[in-house]
Amino acid sequence: MAGTMNGRTVLITGGTGGIGLETAVKLAAMGAEIVITGRDAKHGEDAIAEISARSGNNKIRLVLADLSRLSEVRRMADTYMQMYTHLDVLINNAGAL
Repeated sequence: MAGTMNGRTVLITGGTGGIGLETAVKLAAMGAEIVITGRDAKHGEDAIAEISARSGNNKIRLVLADLSRLSEVRRMADTYMQMYTHLDVLINNAGAL
């Protein structure tokens, strides 16, 4: 199964911990380029380091956003569209309070 996501770009909301982090690790190990969202820069950078270390893939990026605010969702989408021309997989994993 390794390598089956080569060339694919995956956006995972809530990818800095829990199920989102584990999903990011597995997809990164399969060769996907991963973009995770999170609210905290330090927590996000720690998640990137963990995903890279565990998957052996350094194609991991972070977009900061508080997805409980619609303006932040729009800003995150604009930021993503400036970074990439397409999206192969979207995993909506961000939790709600």
